[in-house]
Amino acid sequence: MILYICGVNRVLTIPDYIFIILSKESYIIDNIETVKSHILARFTLMAAKSLILGCGNIFRGDDGFGPRVAEYIVRERLTDENSVEVLDVGLGVSRVLLDILSDEKKPKKIILVDALHQTGRAGEVKILSLNDIPSAEGRSPSHSFPNKEMLAKLEEMGVKISIVACVAEYLPDEVSVMMSKEVEKAIPKAAVLAVELASDP
Repeated sequence: MILYICGVNRVLTIPDYIFIILSKESYIIDNIETVKSHILARFTLMAAKSLILGCGNIFRGDDGFGPRVAEYIVRERLTDENSVEVLDVGLGVSRVLLDILSDEKKPKKIILVDALHQTGRAGEVKILSLNDIPSAEGRSPSHSFPNKEMLAKLEEMGVKISIVACVAEYLPDEVSVMMSKEVEKAIPKAAVLAVELASDP
């Protein structure tokens, strides 16, 4: 399902809640409360499903890696829609996790896909644990890595958490939807890894 807000068909932008739900249908929604209730209803229906969350800012180069992977998974139809839900959460991952925490029904697994703002080989794809989540120090103010405490709490509640991350290279200060070649080439690999993690028993 693709949500259109004010004619923008790539990213749903509302304060502290920036993401898009991807599937085969399209809707035009101009009321924020309608959007929130619709999304919460989707989460309620996702009990016993795996959830892939693409995190990042598509307007800041390689930081848009997570959303691009989510888009690729849906476009290539890599998942079984009956068992895996794919969401591009943009910069709104903390709010999404908070909503999942407060919902009685939760997905069995959450796989986060994100860009890694650390030194290393650009385009390298890694599977991280919660202990590998980097500290906020030295990270871009335009993108916060998923909240470690929220993820740990979800794990305590029985939700299995996995993180697929790619070392970023091009992180411009100005708005840019272009990605480095190394990171762009890593999208298919990360997509397959995320789907495998979501589909494993």
